[in-house]
Amino acid sequence: MVVIMFSKRLAELRRQQNKTQQEMADYLGITRPAFTAYESGTREPDYKTLIKLADFLNTNTDYLLGRTDNPSPTIFSNNESIREEANVAYFGKTKEELTEEEADRLKEELEMYRALKEKRMRENNVT
Repeated sequence: MVVIMFSKRLAELRRQQNKTQQEMADYLGITRPAFTAYESGTREPDYKTLIKLADFLNTNTDYLLGRTDNPSPTIFSNNESIREEANVAYFGKTKEELTEEEADRLKEELEMYRALKEKRMRENNVT
């Protein structure tokens, strides 16, 4: 089921962005028949290739794999930059959408907590 979903979504996103199979293969550094095998479901990409596909197609790996129906890029890309997405906080297993004001306040509180914690740790190490 995952392979079928991956193949379908890969082809769909490629067509939406007006890319040819050859352009995709060139970007990935593989042959066009190898890329065609991804779209036909007879071959699966490795982890690095999956990430490259998601980045190139401006989506996320979970969408390509059928784990979510949200094609928006993930928050983190290459563990460096943050892509724009809604402000979200998780409390246990509950996801909370936050307003910009709530997100800013939560960030301030977290920064103050971390600074106080660090100060207490330094004080405890001095004594």
